[in-house]
Amino acid sequence: MKNVDFLTVLFVSIVYMVIYIAWYSNFLFGKIYQNILKTAKRKPPFYHYFLIFFSILVLSYIISLFEVLMGVTTFLDGVFLGFLIWLGFIVTHTAFLVLTFKRNWKLFVLDNILYLIALMIISGVLAG
Repeated sequence: MKNVDFLTVLFVSIVYMVIYIAWYSNFLFGKIYQNILKTAKRKPPFYHYFLIFFSILVLSYIISLFEVLMGVTTFLDGVFLGFLIWLGFIVTHTAFLVLTFKRNWKLFVLDNILYLIALMIISGVLAG
């Protein structure tokens, strides 16, 4: 049985953070995101990125624990686990927010595509 590799957890957390920053940059979907929220572009405070990275680090560690406990050892199995985590936890929760609190469906789609891509990548790398 394999153990949690903390260096890999740190690596995939950094990869996820880079994907997150790129996703919401003006180069990709930042302008669309601002338009949906109807906000002006303002730079978030430094601690904002620290909190995001910390939550990504915790998420990556938990996914790694799941993979160890479930015996996931191949990249494709990891990708599938990332998809299942996205479908079972992320989509259901964010859909609940949209339906209950009338959040924007465009924002739901934009955020969930990021979550799907990132979870499948980090789960695959952690498994492989």
